[in-house]
Amino acid sequence: MAASFSLESSTFTLALFAYDASELLRKTLNSVETNKRIVLELGEELIQFQTILRSLEGTLKTNTDITDLKLPLLRCGRACQELAATITKCATISHGIRVIKDWTKVRYAGEDVTGFRIMLRGYKATIKIALWDTINMHTANISPKSLDDYKAIIDETVPDLEDQLEEINRKAYLLSKRQIPSSSEVGGQRNLTEGDRERIEEDKKSIQRCIEVCLQVSTHIDQIRSAQVQQGQGAPSTSSEVKKITTDPVTGTRVELSSTTGPSKKQLEDIQLRLNTLRKRIELSGDPGTEEVKELVAICSEISEQAHSNRINLFEDITSAEDAEQIIVVTTGDLLSAKSVATGTGSRQWLGQMSDESFQYLARGEESTGQQSTPKHKSHVSNIFKGRHGAV
Repeated sequence: MAASFSLESSTFTLALFAYDASELLRKTLNSVETNKRIVLELGEELIQFQTILRSLEGTLKTNTDITDLKLPLLRCGRACQELAATITKCATISHGIRVIKDWTKVRYAGEDVTGFRIMLRGYKATIKIALWDTINMHTANISPKSLDDYKAIIDETVPDLEDQLEEINRKAYLLSKRQIPSSSEVGGQRNLTEGDRERIEEDKKSIQRCIEVCLQVSTHIDQIRSAQVQQGQGAPSTSSEVKKITTDPVTGTRVELSSTTGPSKKQLEDIQLRLNTLRKRIELSGDPGTEEVKELVAICSEISEQAHSNRINLFEDITSAEDAEQIIVVTTGDLLSAKSVATGTGSRQWLGQMSDESFQYLARGEESTGQQSTPKHKSHVSNIFKGRHGAV
């Protein structure tokens, strides 16, 4: 199976291969009776990894290619295949149950189950980061919150990948010096053998590629931030709320809210710099003078003005499914900005400023207008907004 896949294959084909290989490993794990925590954690990691792969496959179907992921996908798929084969080899039948008496013998390139899970986690994070970058590459206005979130993921992922690379280099050094046992079994654990040399070298290249992908996306985020600041988008003086709402008539309403309130990061840094400069002047003089007091009052007034500025509510990527009802409102008087708002066939959608009275009017299914809402619509709206904004 592995021989039919190579870097000449398309990214989509390799994504399918990685998914199938991870599913093989997951089923192989489930076929063994165990309650060991490290094994259960690997099973959970595999499920999360497969979720990311499905998202990747969906993106690649739109004729968008991510060639930088070819090597990681290929190596991850082969690693899953090899570990599944090792588990099958180590498993025995005891009283009609498939078990593994010594999980320390289950190893991939010298790594135990925990080490394999850490490697898989690095691949998962890299694919997630690359996928986000591809989807948002041509988006004009990415929310600062999204940029911060993925910058944090990158800052967490890169050190983990570097640790893996350091361990791989250590193994490569041992093999180059032939500091390996003549037997593959020492102390009950499978150590490095000559057979691991090739896969270690391939894993090294793959992890290096993962680090490169993360750093490229990090640079892209910095460029977007810089562009937003220059255009006055990345550092708004008022507080803002970024809201993404997707409505489905079957599963109900799923609301994802993220908000940024108060002054922007740049403004806070500027205020902090001014306060530090003022503090040093007072320390040098020994006693605050009239000018220092005036400046302190001015800084406090500026902070207060920013804190009480009108809010700007930003709505992005809002979608409702077919035959759904969706109401998205902001408090009367707040500013509103909307982008990429869509609704499905047979759906009704309201977006804008609205008082509590108007909101309750809509939440009741417009009964007072004489327009009879279908039971599905009425129940859907009532369940979503029950107890909110005075809705009954």
